[in-house]
Amino acid sequence: MKPQKGQILELEITDLSHDGKGVAHLDDFVIFIPGALEGEKVQVQISQVKKHYASGSLVEIIRASKARVKPTCRIYPRCGGCQIQHLGYSGQLVAKEKQVRAALGRIGKLQVPVLPIVGQKEPWHYRNKALLPFAHGSDSKVMLGCFQMGTHTVVDLDHCPIEHPNQKEALVKVKELVEEYGLSIYNEKTGKGLLRHLLIRTGFNTGESLLGLVTTGEPFPQEREFAQRLSALEGVVGVVRNINSKRTNVILGHETQLLWGRPVVYEEVLGLRFAISATSFFQVNTFGMELLYEKVLEAAGEFSLAVDAYSGIGSIALLLAQRCRQVYGIEIIPSAIVDAKANAKLNKLDHAIFLEGKVEEVLPQLLERGLAPDLVVLDPPRKGCEETVLTSIAKSQIPKLVYVSCSPSTLARDLALLAQRGYETKWVQPVDMFPQTYHTECVAKLVKML
Repeated sequence: MKPQKGQILELEITDLSHDGKGVAHLDDFVIFIPGALEGEKVQVQISQVKKHYASGSLVEIIRASKARVKPTCRIYPRCGGCQIQHLGYSGQLVAKEKQVRAALGRIGKLQVPVLPIVGQKEPWHYRNKALLPFAHGSDSKVMLGCFQMGTHTVVDLDHCPIEHPNQKEALVKVKELVEEYGLSIYNEKTGKGLLRHLLIRTGFNTGESLLGLVTTGEPFPQEREFAQRLSALEGVVGVVRNINSKRTNVILGHETQLLWGRPVVYEEVLGLRFAISATSFFQVNTFGMELLYEKVLEAAGEFSLAVDAYSGIGSIALLLAQRCRQVYGIEIIPSAIVDAKANAKLNKLDHAIFLEGKVEEVLPQLLERGLAPDLVVLDPPRKGCEETVLTSIAKSQIPKLVYVSCSPSTLARDLALLAQRGYETKWVQPVDMFPQTYHTECVAKLVKML
């Protein structure tokens, strides 16, 4: 039976979707309801009907789940940053582990050991990076916050409960100074205005913070004086201006200017020190990163020569370099390669070599030229690996793989492709890097079968 738009229904929620929505069925027709939890009975108004599924808004909770909690954040769920704050943390972990198991079975058709999910000791105040859009409120006051879910309407913030506590002081001060200096705010419709986003990067283990003002190319009067006044904030070691004049949803531009202090914040992870610039990719949860990378090292075991594919600023490659004679890192983003080489020098690991280019081109070339690694670590973007990468690995009979994934769906697909090429997945370890959201990271250990 197909529901009609506007229809009000009473439904039993039988599951959570991969993006944290409640799942219900009307006969064989699937309905997704944001804010609903497994085991609940709810009243829903249908808002959208597609060929194979519908979406609805939660009208009333008739029978609540025991796992339901009162959200901590005052603007949840208007903000799109979190999706499952209404689910207690133990329930979040159960749901995420279930999601990984379901993806491996449904998409990969795999029966592999899934280890109990590793959660966070503190599921709040864990993010080391914030990117907050500027806007004007109805009273013309400067706002800094986040986009309302599914829109580009900015919801004003005084603090975010998943960000580092130092962010609160920076938010207040930046708003105050923007008002004082009379700086213009970027308007997406006209393409005019100066200020687009505020960037805050914080080293949890060092206490340092880097502030970045993402602007258009318009003149920024008294920019160095503005930056100097921000330097009084606790822990701030640098203030930069990142210029993005394009009319695009991409937040950061390619040019970054130092206004005060130094252009990097330092962070320490598992005995290594990393310099992180405004545009560097770095895991947003430092303590979660340590848990994740400990599992990567556990899966890697003993090895002599390794390749870190999709190496970013070199975090995994440099951890591997502490344990072997040589590591090759491959990364497509030029600025990340610069950062990776600088971090190798910072940690005196000169046997870590970083190569710029597409993994699907560089890795096959290395293997065809005779490089014989006994370990390859794959840490691709959400879309997963190109099939040519997996084929070249199998062709070279690389004995051991570690696959790090931010998407259980593409992980399942790629593990199935590797299984067809003779690789056995020994285990998959989910790690909760992003409490209060539906996102889950995984580490998988694979070995080549003889």
